Amino acid sequence: MSSNFGEVLQADDRVDKHVPRKQNHKESEKEQEGQQNKKGFSMGRGKIQIKRIENTTSRQVTFSKRRSGLLKKAYELSVLCDAEVALIIFSSTGKLSEFASSSMRKTLDKYQKYAGAQICNLTNRDAEYWRSEALRMKEQVSFLQESQRHLMGDNLVSLSIKELQKLESQLEIGIRQVRARKTQLLLDQFQVLQKKEQLLLEENNILKRQLRELSASQAVPPKASNPHHCLQDAFSGKACSQLNRQTSKSSSVAAETTLQLGFPM
Repeated sequence: MSSNFGEVLQADDRVDKHVPRKQNHKESEKEQEGQQNKKGFSMGRGKIQIKRIENTTSRQVTFSKRRSGLLKKAYELSVLCDAEVALIIFSSTGKLSEFASSSMRKTLDKYQKYAGAQICNLTNRDAEYWRSEALRMKEQVSFLQESQRHLMGDNLVSLSIKELQKLESQLEIGIRQVRARKTQLLLDQFQVLQKKEQLLLEENNILKRQLRELSASQAVPPKASNPHHCLQDAFSGKACSQLNRQTSKSSSVAAETTLQLGFPM
């Protein structure tokens, strides 16, 4: 275990050596502090804003340092408190770093057994709860069905006088509510019919007024006096009178001729 922990620390030192030193990390932190001081505020030690480091070099250096510190704290916790500690770290590139005070496999098996037992306990508690809930709902459904049969007038033999009186009062209350609702619906329908009647009367009045206007517009106006038409009427009147006189004369002549040609009486 100690050799593994030493190898991790040596690997961290090699990572620090191979990191390109384009810009010193301390110098970059000093520049950031100087810029913040120019803006009017300063950041004390330990009050670092927790967010993702955008600079790749700074992020790699910070990861190496904090990983070493975390492994060291895990080792100290296992030694000082005699605790079984297992630590697993994966970097952003997928590199594995781990620490186990005894054995990683044994610790993981122990964790899986403990977690499985917890899950089983939770499952059993949930199953018991839902079982009791199902029984309660079943009893409630059976009670409601029995009450409905009583309201319908069935299975009244098993009821006592108090239960029958209670059932009677419930039925009376229900009948009053039903009648009140029925009366309200009838009043609403009556009001609707009254509004429809008023609208029909207004439409009838409008149609009567339109019919009167239409009949007045279709009435024939008196003919204007025209001399030409008057002469034509006079001429036609004279012609008709002459024709009538000629017809009467011809009829009288025919009558006389008939009288003359007939046998004497």
